Amino acid sequence: MYHRPIIPLLAALMAGILIGSRFSGRMTPAFGVILVSGIFLFLSAAKNRCCITAPLLIFLAVGCLSIQPWVSPRFSPDHIVHLQNRPGLGVEGTIERIDIVEDNRLRCILKIARVDSGAGATDAAGRIRLTIIGRDLSFSPGDAIRFQGSIKPFRNFNNPGGFDYKRHMQFQRVHGTAYALSEKVKVLEKGREDGFRSRVEKARHRISGFIEAHADRSSRGILKALVVGDRTDIPPETALSFYRAGVGHILAISGLHVGIVATVSFSLFRWLLSFSRSILWAAWTRKAAAALSLFPVWVYALLAGMSPSTQRAVIMVSIFLLSYLLEKRQDIINTLAAAALLVLIVDPPSLFSISFQLSFTAVLSIVLGIGLISPAGKKDASAGLLSKALHRLILFFAVSFFASLGTLPLVMRYFNEVSLVGLAGNLIAIPLIGFGVVPLGLLSAFVYPISASAAAIGIDSASGLTAFSLPAISFLSDLPFAAVKAVTPSVVEILCFYTIAGAVVFRLKNRKPLLHLIHAAAVIAFLVLGIDVLYWVHQRFMRREIRVTAVDVGQGNAALIQLPGKEVLLVDGGGFSDPAVFDVGARVVAPVLWSRKIRTVDRLILTHPDSDHLNGLLFIAEHFDVDSIWSNGEPAESQSYSGFGEIIERHRISAPKFETLARVHRLDDVEIKILYPPADFIERKRREKWRTTNDNSLVVRIGLGSVSFLFPGDITEKAEEELVSLYGDSLRSTVLFSPHHGSPRSSTPAFLDRVSPEIVIVSSGGRYRTGLSHDSVLRRYRDRGCRIYETSRHGAVMLESDGRKLTVRPFLDAGEAGHLFKTGN
Repeated sequence: MYHRPIIPLLAALMAGILIGSRFSGRMTPAFGVILVSGIFLFLSAAKNRCCITAPLLIFLAVGCLSIQPWVSPRFSPDHIVHLQNRPGLGVEGTIERIDIVEDNRLRCILKIARVDSGAGATDAAGRIRLTIIGRDLSFSPGDAIRFQGSIKPFRNFNNPGGFDYKRHMQFQRVHGTAYALSEKVKVLEKGREDGFRSRVEKARHRISGFIEAHADRSSRGILKALVVGDRTDIPPETALSFYRAGVGHILAISGLHVGIVATVSFSLFRWLLSFSRSILWAAWTRKAAAALSLFPVWVYALLAGMSPSTQRAVIMVSIFLLSYLLEKRQDIINTLAAAALLVLIVDPPSLFSISFQLSFTAVLSIVLGIGLISPAGKKDASAGLLSKALHRLILFFAVSFFASLGTLPLVMRYFNEVSLVGLAGNLIAIPLIGFGVVPLGLLSAFVYPISASAAAIGIDSASGLTAFSLPAISFLSDLPFAAVKAVTPSVVEILCFYTIAGAVVFRLKNRKPLLHLIHAAAVIAFLVLGIDVLYWVHQRFMRREIRVTAVDVGQGNAALIQLPGKEVLLVDGGGFSDPAVFDVGARVVAPVLWSRKIRTVDRLILTHPDSDHLNGLLFIAEHFDVDSIWSNGEPAESQSYSGFGEIIERHRISAPKFETLARVHRLDDVEIKILYPPADFIERKRREKWRTTNDNSLVVRIGLGSVSFLFPGDITEKAEEELVSLYGDSLRSTVLFSPHHGSPRSSTPAFLDRVSPEIVIVSSGGRYRTGLSHDSVLRRYRDRGCRIYETSRHGAVMLESDGRKLTVRPFLDAGEAGHLFKTGN
């Protein structure tokens, strides 16, 4: 039927999963496709005719249907989603797994058993993500616990280029999040030890403790990550060094680690079995070695915690090892396709997993690339030892090169960082850590139940090997050119890259039957890529409109402003009180910039140093090319403010003093005015106690033609009163970014009458906890005929104007808001 029949079936299944994820809930046509195609396939088989289309359509329809339980789930009446946002719930459940343990915070997945909503405890179903905060975090998988709190739905930061965290958790069948203080969490029953899973967790815990007791401090975190899949003890600076050196993949157990274990085990068993004459005479050396290698592979996967990425790697390696038991010659590409097909049948959401995409793309790139420089079956038996060693060294470099090249677009899309020293880093890390530390650590785990002293020797050796490799990795990561931040490639750009790469591979392999098709595909990809480049050049450097994006940063403020031409401004950066827990700059603001192909920000404007305006700017100042920073210069006693100053000094960013900063700036047809605070506000603050950090916010007005935008920071009534007295009708603006996130102490009637906005943007996390985005304030806006957009409801709000008309486009369609509005001054 096909030379490699699994590949088109896999492509059809993947296409079906993609289609099903976009058109959830409307699957009746898919059942019709399966029925009609099944009948057609049966008739073709009865007449002994070849049928190509029918099985492809069946797999396409099956893919559509298979993803539905995740994208369009049907919840039972007792499911926890029906109790979201109810305060004071008594929740009982069992800890399934622990994802994060750091400082005073533990994050786990809790399987719900019972819920008490005030009318008595009842059985409940579902899984939530529970974050426990406090000093006592002595919880383990399998523990039955009880806590009281509220279960919230997951909330995305709804921005262009943003990560869909809600869908990510939905694919794990987790449908809510809750927080609890450790002293308020009661352990009802410690994890039982009579089940297989509990025994595995207990073994992992013992081995982890053994590593901690015998490994060097600098290497114990890495050893625990490599042997039992626990990365919580890796210092952040060590993890950063690995990622900058291009070897961060070493720290997460995946196909590489499982493949190394399989390779070492297969080589060892094959060597041992070569001493058996009966096995040699039966020609079963390779087959028996492959079968025996399955045992350490699966044991390693269990010790590593059987994470989704480990499960996929085990399935792929197991299929490859089992293929040795078949008499037919192996086809690695077909075997790889079979593994991917099996993974997607078992777990359709894997298609959207970063680890799935990276693992299979890396292996496929290696197989195709090595096939070009070292065709299968062509070995020189007369080659000397030195020649063979050189050949293997070249192959090793080639493996790293093709894996890095093949995954480059995906790495850029998901991580926005490219290591320029990755080849050198992998030359150190893979032999020493991959083929040295991993086998030694796994062997020590095997030996530990038999002889703790022998296991200690293995752990000491693995620890020493890890410590030996760390200085070299640190040296590479500290090079100024070690890694560069990259903009986010679009799906179209990624498809063009792989189309062109595939065309090159097939052309070099001289596949004549497909040559015309390959040339046509490459030409189309080049044309599309050329059009794409021209599009982005126009978008970044040639637009004559002003474009403003109110970024959804939750409770905080951040606005991206793209002026006519290429100038880029960022007013505030949002931020949580503790950026170590969640860095809004890295996770929310930067992806918006990268998705717009922005790596340079001409001006960062900090209205005031509160965490929900400042903290997101630290990452931007550190990792983007920033020309200058405007602020009122008011200091703050916070670690973030000190860190911001250090970044400014380290990168030599221009930061003029507020008293010397020009109040009016003209860039072509755009006028930027700094309206507030007064130049002597620091001195006046001593006698005018109302001048708080909020009321000293930098107030900026940006105008193009008859359209203007007012950014007032977090000012309240006193500052608004002073602004009105200073500027009167000159405050008039088309768009007002709501002062202090819609607080009832801001947006006074006198201020709104002078500004007279047509559109108001309220940037806040909603109306549930903080009291901001207050109903009374929203009523004032509506009474004046303002169109209101809230980032908590509409996501990012994108505004565009040529100076005469203003177009508003919310990221989310919130029902009454519609999708596109036009207004003018």
